[in-house]
Amino acid sequence: MSETKEWERIQMRAFTKWVNSHLRKRNMVVEDMIEEFETGVPLIHLYEVISDESLGNFYPAPKMKFHKIANLNKVVDKVNSFIEQVGIRLQFSAEQILNKEKTQILGMIWCLIHKFEIQDISEDELSAREGLLLWCKKKTKGYPNVNVKDFKGSWQDGLAFCALIHKHRPDLLDFDSLDPQNPRENLQKAFDVAEKQLDIPQLLDVDDMIKFTPDDKAVMTYVAYYWKRFASSNRAEKAGRKLAKVAKRERELENMKHDYEQRAKKLVDWIDSSTDNLSDPTFDHFGNSLDKAEQRKAEFKQFKDDEKPNQSAEKVDLEMLLTKIRNKQKNEGLPIYNPPTELGTDAINDKWNNMNTKQDAYDKALREHITLMKRLEILLSRFRIRAKKISEWQDGKNNGYFTEDLDKLDTISALQAKIKIHETFDEEVSSVDKSLQETGDIGKRIIEGKHEAAPEVNNTMDKLNNGQQDVKDKGEQKAKDLDDRLKKLEELLGKCLDYAKKAENLAMFLDDISLALAEPITASSVKDVDVFVDILEAVDARYNDNAPVLGNVTELYDDIKNNGGDPNLYSGIDKKDLEDKFKTAGKQIEDRKKNLEQEKARLSSNEDLLQQFAAACDEYTQFSFDEKEKIISLRSESSTLEEQLEKVKTQAEETKTQNEQRFSKLLDLFKVLEEREVLELSSVTQSEMQAVYDNLEKLIEKTISEIESEILASKNEGIPEEQLKDWRETFKYFDKDKDGRLTKADFKACVRSLGEDIEDNEIEKVFHNLDIDRDGFINFDEFLQYMRRLSEEGSSYEDVIESFRQLAGEKDYITEGQLRSVMEPEEAEFLLKQMPPKEGTDGYDYIAYAKNAFAKQ
Repeated sequence: MSETKEWERIQMRAFTKWVNSHLRKRNMVVEDMIEEFETGVPLIHLYEVISDESLGNFYPAPKMKFHKIANLNKVVDKVNSFIEQVGIRLQFSAEQILNKEKTQILGMIWCLIHKFEIQDISEDELSAREGLLLWCKKKTKGYPNVNVKDFKGSWQDGLAFCALIHKHRPDLLDFDSLDPQNPRENLQKAFDVAEKQLDIPQLLDVDDMIKFTPDDKAVMTYVAYYWKRFASSNRAEKAGRKLAKVAKRERELENMKHDYEQRAKKLVDWIDSSTDNLSDPTFDHFGNSLDKAEQRKAEFKQFKDDEKPNQSAEKVDLEMLLTKIRNKQKNEGLPIYNPPTELGTDAINDKWNNMNTKQDAYDKALREHITLMKRLEILLSRFRIRAKKISEWQDGKNNGYFTEDLDKLDTISALQAKIKIHETFDEEVSSVDKSLQETGDIGKRIIEGKHEAAPEVNNTMDKLNNGQQDVKDKGEQKAKDLDDRLKKLEELLGKCLDYAKKAENLAMFLDDISLALAEPITASSVKDVDVFVDILEAVDARYNDNAPVLGNVTELYDDIKNNGGDPNLYSGIDKKDLEDKFKTAGKQIEDRKKNLEQEKARLSSNEDLLQQFAAACDEYTQFSFDEKEKIISLRSESSTLEEQLEKVKTQAEETKTQNEQRFSKLLDLFKVLEEREVLELSSVTQSEMQAVYDNLEKLIEKTISEIESEILASKNEGIPEEQLKDWRETFKYFDKDKDGRLTKADFKACVRSLGEDIEDNEIEKVFHNLDIDRDGFINFDEFLQYMRRLSEEGSSYEDVIESFRQLAGEKDYITEGQLRSVMEPEEAEFLLKQMPPKEGTDGYDYIAYAKNAFAKQ
């Protein structure tokens, strides 16, 4: 069978069923429209039934051609009259029907269907088709495997029909149980439910829908019954939209409160955790070395530069969110939300201030600990140098002096020389003992300071003490050995020996001074400089004590020389070298004094600058806090939103100017601190101050933005953005010329696709009233005015109760099916969770819900 023949067959079957659905009202049925319409009698009855208009007298049983044409003309004239009004360039004739022209007869039946079944959607075919299609798209949106794009293939699997039924009457079928792979069962299910439960005649055949491409006019005729059947639910849909708006408002407020409490809880937990971390500024916490202390310092800097500024911004955001929630409740006439006490603004501020106090104490303790560790590091360096020198002296004696073979000394003069040398050994040991004692004192301070090198110091001191005792024991043994070898010694060349002893001691002392003064000045505070000053004063005192010794050595040297002796017989130290060393040491001491005075003055100046900077930061932080309070207080005034906006903008302009000026001065101070290389010594970082600056700017911008948004929302009279978007997209859909205007027919189709019904006898009046500029079109502003007026149904306690009552069929409870039939799943789910069950029914107590939502007693 050709495609054209198949199309005619399917259309014939569907149109015949449609005709018979109306003729049955007069106890008539036709089997073959082409054959039986030639008398005109079935057509006259059909027209009178569907139009509710009498065509007057006619021939009830015509036999002659003249009588048949007379009957047919009564209907054909009516059809030709209304299709001409809508601009269709097509005319039917009685002769075409009498001659049984199938295409013309089907066309005329389609015109009748369009006029009396579909034109309610719009006045012209194009808008009617697309208006009905758009209605189907909206009602089936969100159903799985349903995608309505036309009146052909989109309906072949039956799911679209089932979705329309389920959307409006979810109690009639279980959509989730349908199988997309079983179109026959789906189609039959939809046709049976529609016919038995909704009184919609089955115009379509299941086999035709499955085996062939569906005829769009047949499908459109059948779907139009669905539109008419469910159009009566418009009143319920309006009530549903009103309740959905209330539910959405409540859900948004609940989400905002939940968001506030979740974020506030996280902020409080962070504050508590940070406060705990800052509450243990002990020696063990900071560590027993400079490296560990510096690590704590780096962690503390990261807290001040990164963590705290971010949490400070979050704190401001939470304050603004709480203000926004309360303003929204105030505008809606709802009870004002108070968060749990521990999550309130006052509680958070108290915790924040306590954390700041702990932070200041932690900062101070950390700085003092780092100073201590630096001092101990200096002592440790001195200890190691001294210990190394003593250890080398002990090794030198053990490996050289005590290994000498005395049996090879076979002359008196040689023995006398050795005895004399050994007599200087005790002096040398005494000098080393003194140095060892001083080294031990330094080690004791390191141990008492609990430095991590304390075990090393203990071990070193044990080794040095044991080594020193060993040297002493070996010295005593060598003296005994020398005495055994020589009972009586020649007179010792006293003066040479005396010179050697004093020169050696003085040289060791000067070497020690040179070593001490060679250490770099590593000070970060005045206290550090004072440590170096104390050390220098001790060195200077010892230097002055040794000035007479130098004179005595010089006199001794000259005396030996004048008497022809060799002053360097027992010592390799020359007098001139000793004098030069002494002068150099004196100059080093004086230079060191000047350097320490300069360093102390520099650090003192830096500390004054740091104090000045800290005071400036405190002043700026207080300024920022005060300005925030001013801005927030303006939002709490009992004035209109426009007045609030004007006041906030005026205050914002003044605040931003001062904020910029004050922050610029702080940045100048930051530069000075950087130039002096003391920025890291500041207890306040640039990141913290930048966060204070940014938070104030952000508060101003957010406050202005929120007021402007509230003003815009108030001008749209509480219409949700999603609703405005839906209206705008629907308007554009019917604006075929894309000129921003709708004709009267397009306007009617547009509002009907949105579920709003305008009677034919009212359309002229509505269109005239909306067309303010009298240009014969409706622009978007005029359209929006109409839709806004329709949506002004109120959302007060009384309005909500009335909407529930309408939807519940005047009962004092509402069922789940009634709710889901008129609103989106998200809003329906929210209301079902909020409403308590109604005792003794299968529904929910909407009155109890409304009383709770509006705080009614």
